[in-house]
Amino acid sequence: MFDEPGRDQTFSSTQAAQDAVFTLDNIQYNRSSNIVDDLIDGTTLTLEAEGSGTIQISISTDEIEDKIEAFVEEYNEILAFIEKNAFFDSDTLETGPLFGSASLRQLKQNLADQVSAKVQGLSGDLNYLSTIGIATRGDGTLELDSAKLASALSSDPQGVINLFITSGSASHSEVEFVSASEFTEEGEFELRVIDGVPHLRKSGETEFVAAVAGPGNTYIGAQDTSAEGLVFSIDPAELETDGDKGTLTVSIGIAEKLDRALTESTRESGDSALAADINTTTKKIEDLNEVILMLDDRLKLFEDNLRHQFIRLETILGQLNSQREAVQASLANLPGALKSSN
Repeated sequence: MFDEPGRDQTFSSTQAAQDAVFTLDNIQYNRSSNIVDDLIDGTTLTLEAEGSGTIQISISTDEIEDKIEAFVEEYNEILAFIEKNAFFDSDTLETGPLFGSASLRQLKQNLADQVSAKVQGLSGDLNYLSTIGIATRGDGTLELDSAKLASALSSDPQGVINLFITSGSASHSEVEFVSASEFTEEGEFELRVIDGVPHLRKSGETEFVAAVAGPGNTYIGAQDTSAEGLVFSIDPAELETDGDKGTLTVSIGIAEKLDRALTESTRESGDSALAADINTTTKKIEDLNEVILMLDDRLKLFEDNLRHQFIRLETILGQLNSQREAVQASLANLPGALKSSN
């Protein structure tokens, strides 16, 4: 409340300020403000009062279609970049700077394999890019059937999204998949509570590894394991009883797989195969530049020698001309020199 103008204004707090505490998808969060805009992409939550409810977020199919079109264009641009740097012209014998690079060929093949492979762990029929209208041309580039994509978006928009991103699911009713990191492997993970602590083991592996406690009821797969970065929530009541708690399935979509492949191949640390090829090519260019500089120096020296020899030749020719003129003059002055008559 504001006091009348001209009077001293005072403020008193009747209750200490507190953070907003709320739960979203069984995960407890604390925020210093009632305005929350960092949990759901493109969505702002306003916390107005105590209570519970359901958040419904509609999916813009037009926006999804635009992003998929951009994905196809960017993939084709990557192939064009590879071709530009690895080409060979049989007529001119000209080559790109990375022509013959085995790692670049491997990267190109890896990208081709990813866009044609089935995405594991997805429910429903949308598990290949071809099922939403993305086909591979003979030259390896992608083409999009907009009508087929629109039909897929109309029937199962979330299924289309999951084809590109990392997603997951849990088989136990009291366990929920939250997210996965770039280090999380694709596949099925067994979940077991041991001594009150959730443990994870990827199917096919032998040992369970304890997950790390996260905020609220969440746990995170341990570092340097197949489940690294895998975040899930579990009802605290389930931790009171040891035993199996179903499975968590992680599905890695096409866009995420391509991003991982490109990141792995283009690491700046220099320990990737492509980085090694680039370093080798760069070294060759540097060596050639040194040879060119050396040849330039030798050419300059050769030009200087030719110039000096030319100057010396001109001097000698000048001297010879002077001597010739002197001889002619001497001959003309000799007694009895022949003279031409008309």
